[in-house]
Parts: sequence; C-alpha cells; structure tokens
Amino acid sequence: MEAHALILLVTAEIGALVLKPDFSLVDAIFQKFVEDEVAPGVSYGVTYRGKLIHAGGYGVTRDGGTLPHSQSIFRIASMTKSFAAAAVLLLRDEGQLDLDEPITTYLPEMSAVRLPSSDSPALTLRLMLTMSPGFPTDDPWADRQEAMTPDELGSLISRGFEFAHIPGTRFEYSNLAYVLAGRVVSRVSGIYFTDFVRSRFLEPLGMKNTRFSENELDGALLTRGHKKVDGNWEELEFSEAGEFSALGGLFSTVEDLAIWSGGMVSAFDPHPDSNHPLSRASRREMQQGYRIIPPNVHLPFSDPASDGETLAYGFGLVNESDVRFGVTAGHSGGYPGYGSHMRWHLASGYGLIALANSTYAWASRVGKHAHLALLRQLDVRSHHVAPWAATITAQESVRSLLHAWNDEQADQLFASNVDMDQPRESRKSSIATAIDAIGGLRGGDVMQLRTPSAAQIAWNEPGKSGHLSIFMQLTPENPPKLQTLNVTSVQLPNTQLAALAQEHFVQAAITAVSLDGPLTLTDEYVRGNGTSHLTQVARGERGLWHYSFRINPVTEEVLESSVVLAPTNETHFIN
Repeated sequence: MEAHALILLVTAEIGALVLKPDFSLVDAIFQKFVEDEVAPGVSYGVTYRGKLIHAGGYGVTRDGGTLPHSQSIFRIASMTKSFAAAAVLLLRDEGQLDLDEPITTYLPEMSAVRLPSSDSPALTLRLMLTMSPGFPTDDPWADRQEAMTPDELGSLISRGFEFAHIPGTRFEYSNLAYVLAGRVVSRVSGIYFTDFVRSRFLEPLGMKNTRFSENELDGALLTRGHKKVDGNWEELEFSEAGEFSALGGLFSTVEDLAIWSGGMVSAFDPHPDSNHPLSRASRREMQQGYRIIPPNVHLPFSDPASDGETLAYGFGLVNESDVRFGVTAGHSGGYPGYGSHMRWHLASGYGLIALANSTYAWASRVGKHAHLALLRQLDVRSHHVAPWAATITAQESVRSLLHAWNDEQADQLFASNVDMDQPRESRKSSIATAIDAIGGLRGGDVMQLRTPSAAQIAWNEPGKSGHLSIFMQLTPENPPKLQTLNVTSVQLPNTQLAALAQEHFVQAAITAVSLDGPLTLTDEYVRGNGTSHLTQVARGERGLWHYSFRINPVTEEVLESSVVLAPTNETHFIN
C-alpha cells in the first residue's frame, strides 16, 4: 500500500508571539511508520491548547480506500478510559457517588467477589480509576469482551475474580477495573454508560464523529482495522458496544480528540472556562499521578526505550514526568485492528494525536517520538512559575547584601531559623570567601535565572573569574521571610583543567550520545574550584546534561569523568 500525506498547517499564536514550527520531522516520522508496515494507515495531528494546528495522514483507511485525514474515524481503544473516568468524576461532582465508598454500595453484586486477604481494603472507585484494585492485567482477553451484556457481566461477577496483589498496594493495568467503573456510571445515573458519555460529553463538546457504535457514524469516514496474516493485511470486523465498552470502545478522529485534549490542557489556564461539562478542578485531578507505574512494565502506553522519566497513573490518564520537559499527560490504546495515542505537554500546551489501523500498533511509540521531536525543536520550558512579589524583592535584597553587607537589612530579611542554621558571622565569612574565590563581583545582570517554585529562586551572580551559584527560599508565613540562602563559588577552570576535561569528554559522553545524539559542551559551569574539579553543562537533543570531571592537580590522574542528565530543578526557567 503506497504512503501519501495530506497536510494541514496553522500557526500557533501565543499572545503577541507567533510560532511557526517546522513540522517536517513530525511528518517524516509518521511516513516511516507506514513505510515500515507497522500499520496500513495513520492519521495524526499536532495540537496547541485544543486547536489542531497541523495534521497529516499516510497509507490508506482500508483496502482500496482513501488517504487517512483528520476526520478519518478510528477505534481509539483504551483512550476511552479518560472518558470513563470523566463520567465517574462528573457524577461525583454532582453528589451522586463517592470515590472512596465501597463499590458494593453501587454494585451490590460485587459482594460475591472474595478479597485476597482478611485485611484487604474494600474495593472502591478510586482504586478502579487508578489501576490499583489488585486485578491482574487482562490484555488481550478483555478486548474481545466488548459486546458482553449486563446479565453476562453479572454472571462473570458472581463467580468472583482472582487477585494478583492486595488492593491498593501497587499498579497493574486492568481493563476490568474500568468495566466495573462504567457499570457504576450506568447504575448510579440510570443512563447506560455509552449513552451517558454521548449525552454528557460528546454532544455538548461538539465531538460529532466520536461514538461507541459504527452505526452512529459516517461509513465513508470509517477506517478498517487490520492484522497481518502471512505477510498481508487482513481487514477485521467491528465489535459491538456493550458492557466492556468503557475500557476501549470509542471511535473518534484527530479533530475530535483535539477538542478533548484541549479541555484537559485548559484546566491549568489561569482563567476559568465555562464550555466544558466537567469542572476544571476535576480535569486537573484526572491528570495527576496517583499510582507509580513500575519501570519497564509492558503496557500499551509505555515505551521500553524511555529514559529519564517517571510514569504514574491518574484517573484514565497517564502522568509522564520527563527530566527535560516536565509533565506530559495522555493515554494510549491498543485494540484488535487499531493502535492509538494522545499526549499533551502541560507547560507549553503542545500535544500530539496518532491513530493507526493495525492490531496493537505502536502508535504510542511513534506518537511520543514525534511529540518529543517537536518539543525539542521549540525548546519548550518544563513548567511555568509566577514567583511571589516577595520572592523578587527578597532576591534584590540578597544581591544588595552580597555587594555590601548590612546587618539591619539582613535582620529584616531573615527568618528566625537562618542564624540558627549558620551563625551570622560564619555566614558573612563564607560569603566573603566565595566572592574572593571568583576575583570579586563584577556587577551587571544575573545569569541563569531559575525558579522551581513561587517561593524559590536560583541564579548565578557574575564574578571576574567565575560566578556565585545562589539559591534562596522563602517561608510560607505572612509576610514571607527568607529561610534558605545557599551561596557557592564556581570558579572557571584553569588552562590545564579545561584542556584535560575537553580531552576526556568524548569518551565520557558515549553512553549519553547513544540516548540523545551528539552532545555539545557549553561555557556554563555549575560547579568547580578552578584547579581540580568542574561540572560543565552539555546540550543534547533531549535537553541538558552535566559533565563532571575531577583530577589530582599534582599528578593529573583522572579521578572522575562522567555525564548525567541535568536535574530537573536546574532546567526550570522563570516565566
């Protein structure tokens, strides 16, 4: 099947700044996905705060079909779970259920389920939504049960379930957990789950091509799911909606999913919105990480090649904390005939959606690859922080103290713990020593201003032969006081140390290069005494790295030469 592309391009406007990303790499990644025969076709799109700013497609929707595009309809599989979680939270917000009430309150038939131990906690909706009821992973069995009737599910429940863990003790991906959550929605609302999602979310949001049944959709837009048999793609029939639809039964499009993901991103905007059925607070709640996903777990939304990140499950969404980019939220899906992925970067608002038409296609891998490529190109910030006015004022006071110490000014600035943590005279002496080590301060603007939190600021104060690395933190009291002041000298390396460090850098960076491509040393230093050790910043495609080098200054014996990813709090920039 020949691959072609249809491209939609719109610029993203941020205030007065208009960004025009180059989407050619994104396009190339998806083109290769189809050329490698991972799926017969793929539809994809880049979103910005709920707006589709770029879309394309390669391959075909079905044998003899058309080029996939942003309105082509695919099964989205487990991405449906975010809709199921939203339905539960909407009923919670309306006072119709409680996430921490035993699930037997809503499904009395669950009394037949024997817990794995006498001290197991009761099963609750919170455990179901966070994938921690203790059930074993049930792919691919659950994917074949979608059309199960209410009576058939009742019979399944009556026989009880097996447990892999004590409920509430660890994550294990469970479709059954979301099936039970969907049954609660039907029981509590009095509206069948699929109808509840349609009437309370899909129709109000204008997601006209998102439904649980093929019969409600335009057949001309439907893609066919495929599996490979003897080297050829074979089309599959659609399964029918039923009790297991809550785990992954929705059909949707790139255009409609842009609306859904936009509603999630907008939950973090400073201004309230009024056009979403679910409150901003509940949408933010969905995107938090409540249950850590163990490393290297094989899941439809996990990339085994990932590095430098932590994954946690929220409510129907995965929270992915990356060492460079901060938090990305989203979910993947795998179903007979389909693979899907949606993700959005909370700080920048840029997201990506990928829908493919082959069984369990690695849409998550290609989608993540394309998304990270875009974020690197745009050099997005890992998060945005608005520091307190008191934090900025305190920083100005600290800078003033560094240039000319004044005890009365320090008395006004310091919290009660500061002089207890380090006696005043000792602090003054250590600061003076640090300033002398860099040849004195030279004034001018600060360098590398960073703010991990509204009450914290770190920066480099320039000196004549290096800089001071400064970190300060205020108290939560009103008015805030300065509770932490760390001042460290960072001296530029002498000629001998700089030359040796450069000589050994290439070998030290080999492992990092395998993960991130070529690294380039910058002229920024985060530690160093000028003669025997330094820590220097290197930049790769993924982000910032720290190169640490240490020698015996007498013998020039190399004691350390290593490259590691830069800590997250050193790549957070002030908004």
